[in-house]
Amino acid sequence: MVAAVMIGMLPLVVRRVGDADYWWHIVTARWILDHHALPTHDLYTYTVPTHQWIDHEYLSELLMYGLGKVGGQLAVSLGFGAITWAGFWFILARTNLRPTHVAATASGLGLAAVAGVSVWGPRPQMITFALVCVELYLIERFLERGHRGFYAMPLIVLAWANFHGGFIIAFLFLGIAFGVEAVRWLTDRSLIESGVRAGRIALVSVASLVTGLVNPHGFALYAYAWRTQTSAVQQAFIREWQSPDFHDLEIRGFEAMIILLLIGLAMRRARPTVFSVVVAVTGLLLALQSVRHIAIFVATATPLLAWTWSSTLTDLGRRCSPLLSRLSPRHVLGAVGTATAVIAVVVLVALRSLLAHQAASTVDNYPSRAADYLNAHASVGTRMFSDYAWGGYMVYRFYPEQSRRVFLFGEADLMGDTIMNEYVDVVGLHSNWLDILNRHGVDYVVFEPDTPLTSALATQPDWHLVYSDPVAVVYVRG
Repeated sequence: MVAAVMIGMLPLVVRRVGDADYWWHIVTARWILDHHALPTHDLYTYTVPTHQWIDHEYLSELLMYGLGKVGGQLAVSLGFGAITWAGFWFILARTNLRPTHVAATASGLGLAAVAGVSVWGPRPQMITFALVCVELYLIERFLERGHRGFYAMPLIVLAWANFHGGFIIAFLFLGIAFGVEAVRWLTDRSLIESGVRAGRIALVSVASLVTGLVNPHGFALYAYAWRTQTSAVQQAFIREWQSPDFHDLEIRGFEAMIILLLIGLAMRRARPTVFSVVVAVTGLLLALQSVRHIAIFVATATPLLAWTWSSTLTDLGRRCSPLLSRLSPRHVLGAVGTATAVIAVVVLVALRSLLAHQAASTVDNYPSRAADYLNAHASVGTRMFSDYAWGGYMVYRFYPEQSRRVFLFGEADLMGDTIMNEYVDVVGLHSNWLDILNRHGVDYVVFEPDTPLTSALATQPDWHLVYSDPVAVVYVRG
């Protein structure tokens, strides 16, 4: 049953390349290899060329680029899908640290895969998801069994800090583990083992803080992670940093997981560890604050969901046992094996169909044909204003052409709050929108049709429509 669910979730976690940041990640990786260095300032815009760049995910970018060189975007999808899937295997391993009914385990994993459907995909954040799953497994196993695998955390953080700035969350869970054991010892001094574990967790945490500094940016990487988590502009403007919209169909799995977890806890039929409850609540609070943190909720809460429902499903199994006893084990195993094989075939067909339409998906979601037009008309424009989500794609299509530099792209911390606010003012047609375009010398706009901005440009006598398709329009000044 568990194998069938793990196989069945693959079409959910192995996704086409579609993240808006993928495109500039590839260009940045190519720049790194060409220059044998990391970029230290903005490369792609004409608005913030002097801003310092903390490229916190350079190894992820190189991994994406390497996979692409080997097998194109298909390899990128499969590679990052495998990383996400590996995270689920560590969730399964953590769940199995306690006796759990197989149906609870399988159902929890399946629902978790559905809950995160809005965030899975070929993106560096999946490395953070997988490593959070690894960390929680190591901590839980250390707290329950004293396993020494936990002492590998400093090495994990060393690698993590060079793959993605999300490594900072590792210290949140280490802090929770330390707090749980320290409070237990302080409230009952006879629990000497809790005091010893708290001391060891503290030492591992300090060692991890030190190894996290072994990156090209040093302490600046910690400062970057803090700015990203606390930027009000990013959280207000970037969709994945905003709170989940429970009217969105993709969020319904997350909603169902929350409800079932709360019901499971309310039934009080399991005795979850304090650590597992605290990290699940922490993951829930993070996910309610930001869509991108739904992956963290999945990592923290899935084992707890399975544990809280295990007793109920065990009782249900006992009630059904007279019916099941009529079936021979050979027939049951044969049926399960056949079902798993059928699921595997269906999954392969689904993946083939999903991944086969990568090129069409890019054309449908990005200004591919508009970029073709600009490529064929080199004299059109010198400074572009484009949709925020399209900035990276335009970088991918045109860098290093000077006349195709963008107003901003998806590295929000590099852009800074000022330019992000100016973009919002233009797109929202605030009173200063034309002043901003004039001040930055914008002379062509690539944007979605039938938006307030393009409708306003159509009324301006010095702006003219030169290209249009269902995805994008191009307006030129003059």
